[in-house]
Amino acid sequence: MTEIATGSEDLLDLDAWDKLEPIETKRLELVDGIVVVSPRPALRHSGAIARLIVLLSQADASALPETEIIISDTGPATVRVPDLVVARPDRPHPDPKRFHPGEILLAVEIVSPGSRRTDYVAKRYDYEQAGIGFYWILDPDQRRFSCLKLVDGRYQELPCGAGERVFTAEPIKIDFGWDELT
Repeated sequence: MTEIATGSEDLLDLDAWDKLEPIETKRLELVDGIVVVSPRPALRHSGAIARLIVLLSQADASALPETEIIISDTGPATVRVPDLVVARPDRPHPDPKRFHPGEILLAVEIVSPGSRRTDYVAKRYDYEQAGIGFYWILDPDQRRFSCLKLVDGRYQELPCGAGERVFTAEPIKIDFGWDELT
């Protein structure tokens, strides 16, 4: 049975996190030692993830879904699970399901109705503080694509869309229409 932290004395470190049993119908993340449970992506969301994997693959980028990023592994740990990550090709990574921030080129979140604040605020902050070079936030309901680049320790928004087209020049050159994603 999976145990969930209930008080400050129960804050999890990375070893305790690794001992938790997964819950197949839920997505688990660890934020400052506290297990955060959210629903698995809905069918529409999963479809957008799959299509984005194909688009990134066509741009010679290998995207991995639901991969752990260890934001902090000391004390109460933080482990985030973006919808997609693209690993840095110049850094070896022995475990394709878990990375440290320095091994990540790009983290991608596709906004769901219940993840808006988490994706735009909390994860943006965590990825920025961890030093992840690029963070994309795709919001299909708003038809908004935020392409963020880490510059001097802060994310700056890059131009990455006009109307129904989404495009980026870095870290991966990609160009698609919203209808291709949704």
